Amino acid sequence: MSATRAALPAPTPAEVGALAFAGYLLGFIAGGNQGALIGVAAVAAGMLVTRFARRVSWAQERTGVAWAAVILALAVIAPFVAEGDFRITQMATAAYIAIGVLGLNLLTGYTGQVSIGHSAFLGLGGYTTAIVVNEWDAHFLVALAIGTLAATLAGVIIGVPALRLSGPYLAIATLGLAVVFGPIVKLHELEDFTGGRAGLNLFAHDLGPPVDWAWLTDARWYYFIALALLIVAIVLARHLTESAVGRSFRAVRDGEVAAAAAGINVAATKITAFAISSAYAGCAGGLLFLLSNRFVSPESYTVLISIEYLIAMIIGGMATIEGSLIGSFFLVYLYRESFDDLSRRMQQGDDMPLFLAGVVIAAVALFGSTLVTAWVRRYGARVHPRYGALALNAALMLCCLGLGVAFTAVVRKATEGFLDLVTLRGALTGMFLIITVVALPEGVAGMLRRLRSLTWGEMGSAVRDRLTTPATGGDPVTPVDEEMTRADFGPVEHMASAGRHGKGG
Repeated sequence: MSATRAALPAPTPAEVGALAFAGYLLGFIAGGNQGALIGVAAVAAGMLVTRFARRVSWAQERTGVAWAAVILALAVIAPFVAEGDFRITQMATAAYIAIGVLGLNLLTGYTGQVSIGHSAFLGLGGYTTAIVVNEWDAHFLVALAIGTLAATLAGVIIGVPALRLSGPYLAIATLGLAVVFGPIVKLHELEDFTGGRAGLNLFAHDLGPPVDWAWLTDARWYYFIALALLIVAIVLARHLTESAVGRSFRAVRDGEVAAAAAGINVAATKITAFAISSAYAGCAGGLLFLLSNRFVSPESYTVLISIEYLIAMIIGGMATIEGSLIGSFFLVYLYRESFDDLSRRMQQGDDMPLFLAGVVIAAVALFGSTLVTAWVRRYGARVHPRYGALALNAALMLCCLGLGVAFTAVVRKATEGFLDLVTLRGALTGMFLIITVVALPEGVAGMLRRLRSLTWGEMGSAVRDRLTTPATGGDPVTPVDEEMTRADFGPVEHMASAGRHGKGG
């Protein structure tokens, strides 16, 4: 074997991105370089293992297992290098949110049943878990199982009348369910169980680890519970989506009439999806009670929670398990953490993070739009035969900087007097959601799937094609250009074009 064939291939752009991301995330969690080095070392080890595995016939189809082992190892190591209990609790929060978003994805992403009432199922699971612990002094895991079962039964009960609804009507009905959950748990007749408006306080109950090990603190114990349940939820969802039940989910989503014609019981499929999704939500709600310092209240399960989960699912990627994990990361580390940090910096007079956020939003909106790309390709040659596209992209970048300045001024003016971006969280997230849907219709998970097989040569070619005009000087024809031409000149011009190609008289 030659030395060239024996040498390991260079890292791909996706692998370099994974190295950088793992280093940044572990460094952020650890609050120093120690975590960054651990993250980079773990991903580098995964790269070496997968490269050697590709050379062995029986291991070529198991490279995904190696990466799963790397991710699991990082998840186990993270709480031991984390900077205090706050970061550990933050990771546990991302884990339970991933469970809830995954359940919503099974219902909405895979089955096509839009639900905005997820917070009610989270609340039912959380309150049931707390009541069982309070009334029967049960072990937390036993109480969590009962809370999950209660949410599952509620999903079946709600799923039956929801069979006659679909689309926006189902969304409105489930929204009503989320709205009425709070007033129900506040009822005076249920106050002995739910705690009424004040909520249910179980600080006196010890739900810590069953063993007295110095390294196993309460925060780490809660994190490992959430991590273990997340792994179980992912495995079950993976097997479900690849089974006949999962294929039925997708068939109902793509067309109920066609699914029924193929012999699928549409009603049973919808109820099953509601039940499974509610079970995931009930489990997530019980973990929310545990991580909220053993406290539940009506404000813990509001409609905003349902909207946040829906946003996380769409941004992460619908009908993908990876998208649910990415969406939970977005919700915890970018949505909540960034807004809180941004609010603190604004109070100190620092507008740079807000300016960068505005530039990023504008860049995603402009450079991620196929219409803008078609416009640059069409008119680049008219500006300059070779560098016209580069000039137009530079002008777009200047526009992004200007929009960043405008974004900073508008938000600063809107928050003048109270400087609390939490009040604008919904509006700003809605804006970001719209931009993401336009620029990334398949979510972040879909974008990562496309980048996974990208080579350095293909990346360089894509950048050159984007920044420069083809040497011929002509306008390259793209599907978007063709659609724009048809829209601009109508069927007459289209028929003339067909005649020039011998397809018409």
